Amino acid sequence: MKNENFHAFYFWFGIIIVTLQAKYKPINFRIMDIEIIISLVTAGIAILGVIGSFISIAVKAGRYSEKFDNIEKDRNELKTITADLKERLIRVEDILMLKHKGASDFFAAKHSPRVLNDLGEKIYEDMKGESFLVKNKELLYSKIKETEPKTAYDVENASENAIVSFLNDDLFNEIKVFVYNYPAVKKENGDEIEVSLGDAVGILALPLRDMYLNDNPDILR
Repeated sequence: MKNENFHAFYFWFGIIIVTLQAKYKPINFRIMDIEIIISLVTAGIAILGVIGSFISIAVKAGRYSEKFDNIEKDRNELKTITADLKERLIRVEDILMLKHKGASDFFAAKHSPRVLNDLGEKIYEDMKGESFLVKNKELLYSKIKETEPKTAYDVENASENAIVSFLNDDLFNEIKVFVYNYPAVKKENGDEIEVSLGDAVGILALPLRDMYLNDNPDILR
């Protein structure tokens, strides 16, 4: 097919040259003229070939570029999914750890709804819990709202999970430092227990629950 196109090009190019030669220089075709014409035609074909090659390369490059863009897009999406899964796994680990809180029951009264007992209130005051909750109120509220709580019970669970979700955030560092340095406390029977991070979360969760319920009186309780 390419050879046929080249032959046609030679033919029509020759016709044009001959016509122009006949019009402006009647008769006298010299061998040199023919050689010049052939050289011009050959050069023209070569140039067209080079242009065609560049066009072909550009088209292929465009296709490969599109494929690479798609690969890069998929890679970025995979990174996002992996990061999200990692965050969720960390949260699940934290929640499972804190569910074994046992000792935190010593800081809350048994009646319903649960409230902090005297020891819980003391630790809450010592850790400057109210200041912590007020300072991070918007972030904590946003986590509670994500669960769309309908009852006070929902808010209580969501409050604890909201605090847990920030365990690995810098905002929780002050609570970690407090727990690390806080001395052991005595139970009613005289035994001493260490205040754990789970205890701190449980102590903070109840006042956070009350704050949220006060700001959202439409929730069932």
